[in-house]
Amino acid sequence: IKFNEPPYPGEYPYENADRGELRPEYKQAFQAVLSSYWEHMKEKGWADKILLYIADEPYQDENTPVDIGAQMKALSSMIHEVDEDIPIYTSTWWYHPEWADYIDVWGLTAFGVAWGKQPVPPEDLRHVVSSGDRLWFTTDGQMCIETPYLAVERLLPLYAYKYGAEAYEFWGVNWFTFNPYEFGWQSYIFQSQAPGETFWIRYPNGDGYIIYPGKPIGHDGLVASIRLKQVREGVTDYAYLTILDQLIQKAHADGQNVEAAREALNQALEIAELPHDEFNSDPIEVQIFNGRYSTRLLKNPDRVLNVREEIAVQIENLTEK
Repeated sequence: IKFNEPPYPGEYPYENADRGELRPEYKQAFQAVLSSYWEHMKEKGWADKILLYIADEPYQDENTPVDIGAQMKALSSMIHEVDEDIPIYTSTWWYHPEWADYIDVWGLTAFGVAWGKQPVPPEDLRHVVSSGDRLWFTTDGQMCIETPYLAVERLLPLYAYKYGAEAYEFWGVNWFTFNPYEFGWQSYIFQSQAPGETFWIRYPNGDGYIIYPGKPIGHDGLVASIRLKQVREGVTDYAYLTILDQLIQKAHADGQNVEAAREALNQALEIAELPHDEFNSDPIEVQIFNGRYSTRLLKNPDRVLNVREEIAVQIENLTEK
C-alpha cells in the first residue's frame, strides 16, 4: 500500500489480482507524488543524477506465486506516464528482452553465478549499451573476504570499462551479523522472498560490508578494509584506461605510432574477458556466489599491477610526444 491506496483490488497478498492492472486510485495517488518529486529534481538540477530503483532482483520462474514481470511492467508504465525521461533502474541480474521497453538502467552481473544460472553473456551486456539503455553492475553476494588482494571490487572497474557499464552498486557496505573483529563470517538469517515463503540463509563471508565500525576498537570513525582500498585502486585503473584511450585517439589522429599503447590497453581488456567457463563446468558452484573464488577469475593478482604499470608508461610516452 502506498499513500493509503492498495495497488490491487482485495486484500494483501492479492492472490487473484491481475498484476498487470493497477487500481486507478493507486495510480493517481502514486503519479501525483512522483510528479511533484520529479519536478523538484529538475528544478534543483538533479534529474540527471538520480535513478528510480523500482525492483530488487525480480526473479520469475514456475515456482513464483505471482506474475513479477506483469507487475513490474505495470509499475514502469505508470512511472513513464509521468515522464518518459525518469530513469528506471532494477537489478535484474540477467537481461530480459521482454522488459526492454520498461527498464532504462539495467543492473546485470558480470560474473556472479547463483540460483543455478550462468553469467550474463557478453553479447547481452553489449546489447544493453548499443540499444541506448544504460548498464550498471549489481554485486550482491560477490564481496567476500577470502581473497582481499584479488577482490572482485578491484576487477569491477575493468569490466565496467570493457563493457560500457556506468557504475556498479554495492548492496551493503556495513551490514553485520557478527562482530567483524571476532568472526569473519555471517550468521544465518531468517528471510522471506514472497508471502508464505520463508527460509534460513547464510550470506558469503564478508558480504555486506567493506568498511568496519570504529567503536569496538576505540576508534572515532570508520575503519577502511583492504577491500575498500582495492575499490579505490580499481577506480584508478578505470581512470588510467580512460586517459590512455583518449591519448591513443589523439596520437593516432596526429599520425603517431600507437601500437605499444594499444597493446597495453588490450592487456587490460583481456583481464576482463567473459564468460568464465571454469565456473560453468562446476555443478556445485553454479548454485552459489563466486566472490570467494576470485582467484579463478584471475590466477595472479600481480597481473593487474603489471598491466597498470605498463599503461602508466604508455601514458607518459604519449604525453611527452
